[in-house]
Amino acid sequence: AKRGQPPKPTPPPPVPPIEADEQVFAARLRGALYFFSSAKNRNAFLAHPARYANAPPPTSFLPPTAALLGPEAQALPLARTLSRKLGLVVLSLDEAVKWVLQGASPLAEILRPIVESGTPVSPLHQVQALQLRVSSPDTLRRGWLLLGAPVDGKIAEIMRVCSVLPSRIF
Repeated sequence: AKRGQPPKPTPPPPVPPIEADEQVFAARLRGALYFFSSAKNRNAFLAHPARYANAPPPTSFLPPTAALLGPEAQALPLARTLSRKLGLVVLSLDEAVKWVLQGASPLAEILRPIVESGTPVSPLHQVQALQLRVSSPDTLRRGWLLLGAPVDGKIAEIMRVCSVLPSRIF
């Protein structure tokens, strides 16, 4: 731009192609393109754009994560209640290992021979399996409740190093 003149505005980014059978509900307002899930939502936006366009961004939501310590026989009824009321996915270290073995991951390839030979799975591998499990879509969306772990300082330290940290421990 020349001295004393404002820079030229940049054009809006291109809109991705739309499949022929898809319905698109969009509106352009002040140079921005807004997409809506329905015509009703688009019309509500167009009727009062300031209500929506100037709204603060939504706050981020972190699903609850917790560990429930103690004997499984005593903890399981409480875990079921919390799962039912809060929608949490109930996990254990053994369940996490079984979940990993159902898929095809590098960790599953390491764990298969260990489990098939009957050798106990090391705490490191258990926590790595838990790390994969808590990163799955259902636990990221709903949150999780870990039963019976960490049982000692070693597992707690491995969980800390692997960033598998419950927000609450009961």
